[in-house]
Amino acid sequence: MLNVGLFERKGRGLVLTRGGEDYFASVRSSIQSLRAASNRLHSERTILTIGCTQGVSVMVLLRLYPRLKQILDANIDLRILNCEYEMLPSLLPVGVDVLFECSTDHPDQHSERLFDEEVVPVASPHFVGRFKRELAEHSSHWTGVPRLAYTPAGAVWASWETWFTSENCQPPKAPIEMDENALYLMEAAARGQGIALGWNGFVNNYFEIGRLVPVRDEWLRTKVGLYGVLTTTGQRNPCARRFLTELVGLVRELRMESEDLKCIRERWASRQPDITLYQSEALARDGCATIASR
Repeated sequence: MLNVGLFERKGRGLVLTRGGEDYFASVRSSIQSLRAASNRLHSERTILTIGCTQGVSVMVLLRLYPRLKQILDANIDLRILNCEYEMLPSLLPVGVDVLFECSTDHPDQHSERLFDEEVVPVASPHFVGRFKRELAEHSSHWTGVPRLAYTPAGAVWASWETWFTSENCQPPKAPIEMDENALYLMEAAARGQGIALGWNGFVNNYFEIGRLVPVRDEWLRTKVGLYGVLTTTGQRNPCARRFLTELVGLVRELRMESEDLKCIRERWASRQPDITLYQSEALARDGCATIASR
């Protein structure tokens, strides 16, 4: 419509052209003006805007949403905006109050450390049964066990390289499927497509309903943390700080101990195989081939 290139690709990302930078400045100013006008019209209510990935939104905030609404004042409207991790800074111009970021260090007084990164390999019960012999061995013997990798651009969190380094071995040869969306990755693991690294506090619901089980009894802790960060806009929004303070207390309840992993593994090891579940996983995995053959 503008007949002007706004972006150019560099590596795996996009950067603004000269014309794009000029246009961005105008668009940002217009959005801020619209937001200010909207706030004046709705001055009796406060909008608290959260920016995060879909994984944080669904696996963490969705579980805590009813309690957050109870804790926060009735006149606070909670708005949650989702995008891929590397695109989170692009939400700043629309007036985001709190951003969720991963970092090894965040000493700023305008941030709260919500989770310490603790990971453990996870897979569906059927997948664990299928590769029972390999998964019972040291990680160096996982040759041929399909792995699911979460590798967004610029990621600082644990990868399979982190896991195998902690096990003092090289990653064994195996099919690897990558995804830049943590939620899609967990769903792929729950469908039996491979083994994935699950975050403590994120995979609890999958454990509770039996769609995923841990493959080890211990969490691997790294130096990475998930932080809630007040933006410049959020620092001027009194309810944003309160939201972060309350959230710190709530997310502690999502964290699991290593003893919990052991109990989950023992419970599912003693459980009789769920043939219906196995069949549904096989259908999800092989359905396209079956339809094609017909």
